Amino acid sequence: MFLLVCLPLFLLTSCKVGNTALSTGLADQGFLELTAASRHADVLVELENGKIFKAKVNRINSKTVKGYRYAIATGKRTIKIYDEDGKQLYTRTLLVSTQQVKTIQLP
Repeated sequence: MFLLVCLPLFLLTSCKVGNTALSTGLADQGFLELTAASRHADVLVELENGKIFKAKVNRINSKTVKGYRYAIATGKRTIKIYDEDGKQLYTRTLLVSTQQVKTIQLP
């Protein structure tokens, strides 16, 4: 009787190969991170498709572990950054790869 109960239980539990986990990000996006050496107000980021969004600037120091990152589409991207007064701080065309973080240091 003991063998009849234990044998099927043993056979069902011994078939497990192992725990597997799959972690993936989105394949068609990269990230944009804005940094500055001193405290900086929020900025406006304009992409080549006319999309404009407000972004926070991460301060560069030893206490910053992970700052704000913004997802952007991969490929060749023209990025323009303006301060709150409309003054242009940065203009450049970047090649953004999949899951790549582009860090832009502002003055």
